[in-house]
Amino acid sequence: MKALLILLMLFPTVLWAGCDDNAQLRVVKGADDRAGALYGLIKGDEPSWSQGFHQETFVYLGRLKSGYEVAHMVTLWGQSCRATNRLLLFSQGLYKGNFGGIADVPEVRGNMLVYEFDEAMGRAINFEYGIPEEIYLNGVFYSFDRLEPLEKKKRKLNTRREHD
Repeated sequence: MKALLILLMLFPTVLWAGCDDNAQLRVVKGADDRAGALYGLIKGDEPSWSQGFHQETFVYLGRLKSGYEVAHMVTLWGQSCRATNRLLLFSQGLYKGNFGGIADVPEVRGNMLVYEFDEAMGRAINFEYGIPEEIYLNGVFYSFDRLEPLEKKKRKLNTRREHD
């Protein structure tokens, strides 16, 4: 018994194998047709991962009154199962961008996403006038990472090559 205890103290990974970055498990939750369709837009492309992750979970949260559709995605990666969290926004069937680093999942209420945080520390995101560039939640500021249109990306690449 002592030998087993010593072995477990010296090699704790025997009990915890961690995440396997080659597992690449994908889980989609929410209204089946919309969740699958929206996840299909980003699967294997930014902000989704094409490889090198343990599990990616996409949760469709619903449609705001303004027409934006909202999802939350978490990707587990690395041996210690680190998590990358993103609040994703879609409009007219197109991925618009995300707020990164928000681990909590909100509730859709009209044109707002509401969290269970103290109101004084920021607990809601209002989309009545479009996607805010910056939000304040639970005492932290988050910036919107807007997806650049493909044409704009191509122009940037061509401009860089001309100056090289």
